[in-house]
Amino acid sequence: MNPLFKLPHARSTSRLISFACDGCNCELQIPEYHIYTTTKNQTQATHLWFKTHEPASFAPIYLAVLGIPALPTFILSHHVASPVYAVLIAYPSFYALVLLSITLYRLSPFHPLARYPGPTIAKVSKLWTVWMSLDGKLPQYYKKLHEQYGSIVRVGEPNEISVGDKDLLPFIIGAQGMPKGPLWEGRITPKKNPGSFNLINTRDLSHHAQLRKTWNRAFADEPLSDYREIWIRNVEVFMGELEKQCAAGGGYGVLDVARSINLFL
Repeated sequence: MNPLFKLPHARSTSRLISFACDGCNCELQIPEYHIYTTTKNQTQATHLWFKTHEPASFAPIYLAVLGIPALPTFILSHHVASPVYAVLIAYPSFYALVLLSITLYRLSPFHPLARYPGPTIAKVSKLWTVWMSLDGKLPQYYKKLHEQYGSIVRVGEPNEISVGDKDLLPFIIGAQGMPKGPLWEGRITPKKNPGSFNLINTRDLSHHAQLRKTWNRAFADEPLSDYREIWIRNVEVFMGELEKQCAAGGGYGVLDVARSINLFL
């Protein structure tokens, strides 16, 4: 009988975990430290995989977080009172070690963005930025960070910085600027229909240039002239509202430009 498939009897010593089979004398012995080294190695491998191959779908994530801890769970199930205990020990331990490994790496000098300053909590997780954006004032928060840390600030993980130097913008978002990173892989249309990639999300520069041709034609003089009457009417309404606010404040006042532009659009 293959001892890997039926191991109902288990006994443990200080060094070995022994599995004995029913109906025969065969026995499988696993050093106890293998439980810990296996979990540690799996943690390191998972972190390295996520670091070098950022997943663009949920399938590999489910496989990693649910499938990888199965081996230490199997070993522990013969070492504890119940398989439920094995699951409650192995899976949380695996998740905690992965999070610890990721956190230490992001705070370490080995991270590629380690030389850029920023809030410590922002170096660990993007969730902090999400929290700060709930009130719609993330730009103001970034402005304060730039006043404190300088023109380049590390604002989120895994690899996000905020640039406040206008002289660098052409090198980032200009015609010959930086290409979109792998983050955009999770935002594009499904790969089974690659022809439907939109202009904003596509990372392929040649595809972007092809889509841009249609976009450019839409903003030529002749197509835009069709909207001239609508624009003039909206601008007149917009200017009228500004004049009312100015008159109500005696020539002075505070204007929420973002809200006003949204109303104009």
